Amino acid sequence: MIVGGEDEKLGPNADSASAFARLQAYTSALWSVLPLRYRWSGKIIDWADGLPLIGGSGRLYASTGYSGRGITFGTLGAMIVCDLIGGRINPYADLFDWRRASSVPACG
Repeated sequence: MIVGGEDEKLGPNADSASAFARLQAYTSALWSVLPLRYRWSGKIIDWADGLPLIGGSGRLYASTGYSGRGITFGTLGAMIVCDLIGGRINPYADLFDWRRASSVPACG
């Protein structure tokens, strides 16, 4: 089971421990769950056009800026990068092309 939520502030006032505790309490109240095995925290990066940056060439590939939608865009990023490495055309590669970063400002 993957449960997400509990966005937190960045910087010196960040309190990851409290955010994790609230999320675990919420999950335990709704479901009988096994002991917590993994947890992670990510920072929300928003681009003005709302889309992540995915692409690369040679030995450098990246997929970032999911804006809190990592399950969906992480999967899409893996598919696009896999196709790029394999020399296959991906119908979404141009839409998410990482080279547009120079023309699309980051927000938030």
